[in-house]
Amino acid sequence: MNSSASTRPTSTKETPLDEKTVNLNNIEVDSSPTVQNTEKLLQGLNDSQSKAVSQVDGPLLVFAGAGSGKTRVLTRRIANLIRNHGVEPGEILAVTFTNKAAAEMQSRVRALVRQNTGRMWVATFHSACLRILREHAEDLGFTKQFVVYDSSDSRAVMKRVFKRLKIDPKIIEPKTVLSFIDKAKNNYLDAEDLRSASIVPDSMSELVADLYQAYQEELLACNAMDFGDLLCNALSLLKLDKVILNKFRRKFRYILVDEYQDTNDVQYQLINLLAAEHKNLCVVGDDDQSIYAFRGATITNILNFSRDYPDAVVVTLDTNYRSTENILKIANRVISANEGRQEKTMVTGNEPGEKVSCIKSYDDQEEAEFVVREITSLIAAGNSYSDIAVFYRTNAQSRAIEEALFESGTPYEIFGSHKFYERKEIKDILSYLKLLINKKDNESFLRIINTPARGIGATSVGKLTAWAEQQGLSHLEALEKLATENYGDKKPSFLAAALEKKLAGFFALYKSLETKKTKAEKTLALSDPDTSSGSANYEAIAELIRAIAEESKYLAKLRSEETPEAESRIENIQELMRVAADFVSKNSLDNGVMPKVEDFLDRTSLATDMDKNLEKQGSEESNQGNVSLMTLHLAKGLEFNNVFLVGLEEGLLPHSRSLESKEDLEEERRLLYVGITRAKKRLYITRTTNRTTFGRNSWYAGMPSRFIEDIPESLTEDHGSGFFENYY
Repeated sequence: MNSSASTRPTSTKETPLDEKTVNLNNIEVDSSPTVQNTEKLLQGLNDSQSKAVSQVDGPLLVFAGAGSGKTRVLTRRIANLIRNHGVEPGEILAVTFTNKAAAEMQSRVRALVRQNTGRMWVATFHSACLRILREHAEDLGFTKQFVVYDSSDSRAVMKRVFKRLKIDPKIIEPKTVLSFIDKAKNNYLDAEDLRSASIVPDSMSELVADLYQAYQEELLACNAMDFGDLLCNALSLLKLDKVILNKFRRKFRYILVDEYQDTNDVQYQLINLLAAEHKNLCVVGDDDQSIYAFRGATITNILNFSRDYPDAVVVTLDTNYRSTENILKIANRVISANEGRQEKTMVTGNEPGEKVSCIKSYDDQEEAEFVVREITSLIAAGNSYSDIAVFYRTNAQSRAIEEALFESGTPYEIFGSHKFYERKEIKDILSYLKLLINKKDNESFLRIINTPARGIGATSVGKLTAWAEQQGLSHLEALEKLATENYGDKKPSFLAAALEKKLAGFFALYKSLETKKTKAEKTLALSDPDTSSGSANYEAIAELIRAIAEESKYLAKLRSEETPEAESRIENIQELMRVAADFVSKNSLDNGVMPKVEDFLDRTSLATDMDKNLEKQGSEESNQGNVSLMTLHLAKGLEFNNVFLVGLEEGLLPHSRSLESKEDLEEERRLLYVGITRAKKRLYITRTTNRTTFGRNSWYAGMPSRFIEDIPESLTEDHGSGFFENYY
């Protein structure tokens, strides 16, 4: 990997972008079906939205401000291509950043065009790259059955690498190395590139590069890729093989990218490589909502689009349909202080609404008490708990809010704290499933060989591991060799009779489950989703999961514990079965084909925190009533009638880590802008003069945020608390 292939300018200092418009007056109104269809698709859209939908060929940049209806524009633009311009669904690639957004886009387009859009690729970057790699993984030395490792799998692999290379974790922690590797992959840098890159301090660069190399070798041996590999390997594949590149270039005549401001360097290269032939590239985003630099997002990707494509049409969606006029005016004033942005001012036809409440409290406890009192008043006024959210910059700020909500009996939920696919029982069951798909998956093997406990301890596993490495085999392949070959008197020395019996028992379990996996695959392959036989077999993967949980004695072990925690874990496994059945059902309806077992594994591997947050906001559980607590980073993509934005203090927002860099400060201001624009009707902004963080008074306690200077006091009410002291 080498980022030098990117020709993107890095400067954010741009001359203002000229907004090229689409002349709708040239469209003659007649009674032809195409014109009638176009008119229907443009109904209810404002002029800017109509321009974006109507533009067909060539590069298109859509600046979509907060609450401006960008999803409506994207889906109607796709529908216009299909219905009115002869574009086949299979010729369209639409990239989003969450699986939920992709599913919603697919559903909306299908409703608009009234035909099967299953051949259209609507996917996240990771899932689109995974789909490409499933077809061509052999070209990179993997099999098509490779598995995707999540962050906990990656940590386990790196710990093994540390142990094998005899690296003391006191010198550098495995998670720190993985963080450097992730940054490198975001910039399409391999281990050799990392030796001279500025990502790692010079004193550690050689060590980290060696660990990076060993980590990648371990992944390849396990026939596994991590999330960063999905992007980098797909890009490498396209760069290395012109035949494959041309295949996908011809396939994707039209490419659309949502949230373009959040793309990193490798994503930038992927998209522009695929779009180079047709140049029918539409990107949609808002530079004012670029808040993921820590994940490698590069705001210059969207700001420099017109330099990459000089003939690009640029459309600005500047009408906000979400927030009241007062909230929006404050948001505009705050973000206008940033220099590295495309000039625009959001407008709205909504009512002025209430003034924004700005409150200064003595400490975080008093701040939390204020939040609870206001929530109580909101509920008494007819709001539901699910209409209310509390945003903060750091997770540490939630403690006082949680305690106050708990003591008052207010139902609440913290977003991002409970990750379904990272729960132990879910990862255990999925590891069985992964090993059934990929015999080289050492990580899954090590996780389940003694789960539930079957008397195969760490010492025995270590001996098996060493023997497998001597034989040049994966752990399962080594076990298969031990179980099926007749060694006679030449049996490996570590294989005592008791251990041999236990290993043979596990291998017998594996073979039994392998038979059931094959049966499930045949059931799915022979099912027709358009007939009753399809719906009757939606349970195929769920039944395989049930077999894993039962035959492995996993459920029996949990049942024997007879504790509320064990019961909850059993319920989680049952929920996984429901998820599997729903996946098969939905996939067959959306794509017109029955999925494979590995497709389900791909979906569980690619589930993102944001997906789970978005799904939970619309769930029955949420609608029954919980106040939502979350960091500002998790708030993006959500909206609430009533928002509390707590902790507008120097060192918190902006964060202390961002105070020395102009670019970092501008991102912190964008983070505040995102928080403000989540509010539809009411917004509360708070700060304290004595905040305790991590059990002590922080050096910045009591210092009002510099961003307060950008908030027009005339649009606020501070109820005499002195919120604007030191500024006005």
